[in-house]
Amino acid sequence: GSSGSSGAEEPTGVFLKKPDSVSVETGKDAVVVAKVNGKELPDKPTIKWFKGKWLELGSKSGARFSFKESHNSASNVYTVELHIGKVVLGDRGYYRLEVKAKDTCDSCGFNIDVEAPR
Repeated sequence: GSSGSSGAEEPTGVFLKKPDSVSVETGKDAVVVAKVNGKELPDKPTIKWFKGKWLELGSKSGARFSFKESHNSASNVYTVELHIGKVVLGDRGYYRLEVKAKDTCDSCGFNIDVEAPR
């Protein structure tokens, strides 16, 4: 936890915090967090998570996948989270977070790496 220094550049665009790539042992839980700047958006965004380029993660992905979304109205920041419970080797790979609001669309990618427990 570093307190923000005034000289730091403000991130531009929709993502205040891009999702980090994570490395998780099999059987552990993976959590990926991103923050979206509502001031850059014309409307409440639609948040979608994808595995690979096209596979949308959602209710059909099974009980291990859950999604959280919260909005801070004071700062107009949306915090979005992807939770994967008890990861398996098949969960490893490239993922993508997509934010859409009316004509605005932005996305960024991250990797989830899964290791066998030592």
